[in-house]
Amino acid sequence: MKKINNHFPENFMFGAGMCAAQAEGGFNEGGKGISIPDLHKAVSPDKRKEHCQLNERDIEAYMQDTNHDLYPKRKAIDFYHTYPEDLKLMAEMGLQCLRISIAWTRIFPKGDETKPNEAGLAYYDRLIDEIIKNGMQPIITIFHYDLPIYLVNQYGGWQNPKLVDFYVNYAKVLIERYHHKVKYWICINQINLLFFEMFPSLGVFKENCDNYQQVCYQSIHHQFLACAKVKQFAKSLQDSDLMIGTMLADCLAYPYSYREKDILLADQRNQLQLFYSDVQLRGSYPAYILNYFKEQGIKIVTSEAELRLIKENTMDFLALSYYYTFAVNADKDTLDPKTFTINPENKVNEWGWPADGKLMIHNLRTYYERYQCPLIIAECGIGELEQLDEQQHVHDPRRIDYYKECLMSLNDALKEGIDVKAFCAWSPIDLVSSGSGEMSKRYGFIYVDLDDHLQGSGKRYKKDSFNWYKEVIRTHGDSLTD
Repeated sequence: MKKINNHFPENFMFGAGMCAAQAEGGFNEGGKGISIPDLHKAVSPDKRKEHCQLNERDIEAYMQDTNHDLYPKRKAIDFYHTYPEDLKLMAEMGLQCLRISIAWTRIFPKGDETKPNEAGLAYYDRLIDEIIKNGMQPIITIFHYDLPIYLVNQYGGWQNPKLVDFYVNYAKVLIERYHHKVKYWICINQINLLFFEMFPSLGVFKENCDNYQQVCYQSIHHQFLACAKVKQFAKSLQDSDLMIGTMLADCLAYPYSYREKDILLADQRNQLQLFYSDVQLRGSYPAYILNYFKEQGIKIVTSEAELRLIKENTMDFLALSYYYTFAVNADKDTLDPKTFTINPENKVNEWGWPADGKLMIHNLRTYYERYQCPLIIAECGIGELEQLDEQQHVHDPRRIDYYKECLMSLNDALKEGIDVKAFCAWSPIDLVSSGSGEMSKRYGFIYVDLDDHLQGSGKRYKKDSFNWYKEVIRTHGDSLTD
């Protein structure tokens, strides 16, 4: 039998991704201000399928609470201090790129200052230099669910147009300082995931909204403007290598059956997801979303100058997170993206996520045929409950099987000419879950000995998947069929 050629293009980057708020800790060091993740409490195991939620009543009490063990992202895995050793492990695995985020409140503690915090910038000077020293190309996310809490309390979050200028001021500081070292910049993490992550993404309290959708879409318009202004600034630097991108959580749906109503529901659901990238990559609000706004009584406040800004400053690439796939059944699912049906052929993890790596090529085709722009898999992973065995090993065959499916599907997409620049596994090392605040929801190739209350030695251990991914990278994909 002829062996399948899984060798990836030589310029393709195998990497991994992580987030400052989920890994760094050091929440009160180096002049850092308080951000939304610093107020996330861990959920109990019986509620692990629920996302961390905050309401306005909680904020003041949580800000004053000094029992830091209740807030796992305040300490996280202590990457703020351990990054030199952790990056050496990642370099041993052979990572060619590392996606990180920068903590907004390390640079602007409140968010509305005019001058940055030099101690925060000095930390990222060291971190970025160390990433490069270890042979990895940094990919930076500017805003990753870590809005300064001051911008929530004082301005009401992204519904306030003043946040456009606060964000742009912050982004300009970063790009001006690091653009000679960093080529790829993701403006906003998973800009379309607001109906799952409304508060972390927008800093808006749902209970205060008379018209929930109106506030969400107006806030997203402000994010579109902020991204366009960042692209406008990047162009002024005349740096031909600089790439400014947007990012979607891959929420494309497929019909549960061949019935017309399932097919039509999937189409409309996908329109409501692709709207974000249509605006940012095609440069205008599509007719279908304007029609949806009219039907829902949504009126976005905008101007000709703002629409022209978006038109003239489209993004350079599309970053994607790929975790699980969605089927929709019109008998029980709706346009609400939180409703979906699990394909019985898919296995689900403890959090109810149906992992299906084989469909990656289908979704990549959809994006590339629509936009004809470079793509980056900025996140892809599977959360599992894992423990060290008596020999201090972690066996994670399901992670290996899932990544193997994803990478083989991705390579088929590359063979079709789909321009994917990099694959960033989520994540190189265990970190605190964004949604549930758990350590026990483990994604990494490297195990961190901490429990949900961040008790433990903090020692790092290589999982079976560490050596598996190391071999995939060493052979540039050839080992996938071994």
